[in-house]
Amino acid sequence: PARTLEWENRFIDKTLVIQEKYPSYSFTLDAAANLESYLATRDESHNSKLVDYLGKEKWGLNALYANFFTGLSTPEELYRTLDYSLQAGKKYGLKIDSASQTDEPSITWAMPQILVDAGISYFTNCSDPIRGAVNPIGLLNFKSPF
Repeated sequence: PARTLEWENRFIDKTLVIQEKYPSYSFTLDAAANLESYLATRDESHNSKLVDYLGKEKWGLNALYANFFTGLSTPEELYRTLDYSLQAGKKYGLKIDSASQTDEPSITWAMPQILVDAGISYFTNCSDPIRGAVNPIGLLNFKSPF
C-alpha cells in the first residue's frame, strides 16, 4: 500500500500544477486514504494548496477511506471506513457529501443506507474496465437470445 500511495501522491503533486495552470480544472481524490497519505508526506505549502482546493470545492474527496470489497465487511466496518473523511471534514471545514466505489466489482446493499446515515448524499459505483471489468463489451452491445 505504501508504494501505491506514494505513486498517487506524485499524481496529486502533478494535478496541483495542472490546477494552477488551468483554473477551471477539477479533480476528486480516489479515496480518503489519499488525503491522509498526502498530508503526512508533503510540506505545508503543498498541503495547504490541497486543503484549499478541497475547501473551495474545486476538488472533491471520496468519503470512503479506500475501495474495498464491502460484502466482506460488517456494518461497523462500513461505518468506520468513513471515519477519516468525516474527521478531516470537521478539521479542515470540508464538505463531505459523496462517495464512490470504482475498483471493486460489487457493493453490499447496506452501503447506501450507511452512507445516508452518515450524512453522505451522493454515491457512485462502477467497475474499472481494466482491473475489475464486469462488463467488458458494454450493455449497449448486448445481443438478446430472443
